[in-house]
Amino acid sequence: MDPRLLVVSVISVFLMLSWLVHRLVERPVARILKNGLDTSFARLRNTVNTP
Repeated sequence: MDPRLLVVSVISVFLMLSWLVHRLVERPVARILKNGLDTSFARLRNTVNTP
């Protein structure tokens, strides 16, 4: 196999895999983490504001 074709193929496969990980793992986990952080900060604000 031509080395240039191999390099282009490997780069293409890794770009596709990284996009899939971003779409299928990172985005859903980010939503869950954001909701958890929002809840935690809301609780923290409520405890700080109450006398």
